[in-house]
Amino acid sequence: MFQTTNEDVIFSGHGATLPEKGRLTRVPEGVEFIMFGPPGTCITDNLGQMLEGGIYISNLFIISPKTQDRSPLSANKLTYASGGIPNLLLSEPRNINVGGQGVVPHIIGVETPTHLQDLWKRLKPFKKDGKIIRVIWAACSFIDNTDPTADGE
Repeated sequence: MFQTTNEDVIFSGHGATLPEKGRLTRVPEGVEFIMFGPPGTCITDNLGQMLEGGIYISNLFIISPKTQDRSPLSANKLTYASGGIPNLLLSEPRNINVGGQGVVPHIIGVETPTHLQDLWKRLKPFKKDGKIIRVIWAACSFIDNTDPTADGE
């Protein structure tokens, strides 16, 4: 289904879908932006570590917070190229292990909350003429900036 490579760039940390006043950002030309699950979903630390480690991911599920039932994702990933997408917010990776077993050398994190539109410029060193860069969002995309893991759960 999906596997990262040492050519990919990963934006890693905590994340939210709380764009400034509902703004969108455009995926730059030459970039394929990939996230797992629609805005409002949470990814596990395990999924983030698999993305950073280049481990093959065979399937994904959405887990109900109430019943713990697992529903397979029919669209395993959302891919955007050159279109408008939510101006996601990436926050510092507190209480998670970023890049611990990583084979993907290009893992980008932040020290303060940063919108996706401001992260695009960090891709400049990886751009090559005629080559598409895969950028993977290894963070949640909560609908607001309330992190349910912040209280220790």
